Amino acid sequence: MKMKELERYKKIFSRTTFLAPGLYVPNFGGPLLGGCNMNDPNTGDMQCIVNNITSWVLGLAGLVIVLMIVIAGVRYIVSAGNPNQTEGAKKTLVGAIIGLIIIILAKVLISIVVKLITG
Repeated sequence: MKMKELERYKKIFSRTTFLAPGLYVPNFGGPLLGGCNMNDPNTGDMQCIVNNITSWVLGLAGLVIVLMIVIAGVRYIVSAGNPNQTEGAKKTLVGAIIGLIIIILAKVLISIVVKLITG
């Protein structure tokens, strides 16, 4: 493996693991943190429940994806140029990135559906 290519992957890996945890943080509740305020007539109960559940589920899924990206990076570095192990690490990374895209699209789709249903 060429040294330039390895350096490029190291940069991508370090940037991805630095930025990815901030994508989804579970909603801990409370009006100041973006949670549900049940005393507010503008906030529906169903909308709060759906938002809290999706925030937690997608937050946990985002953390799993970050873990998969870290595992893929470690596998790639440890492969030491072995084509089979390198290919497996690349497949893991591609799968994690596809999963991240699916999570982002799911969050957008859920938000749209909740807005349509609750008005």
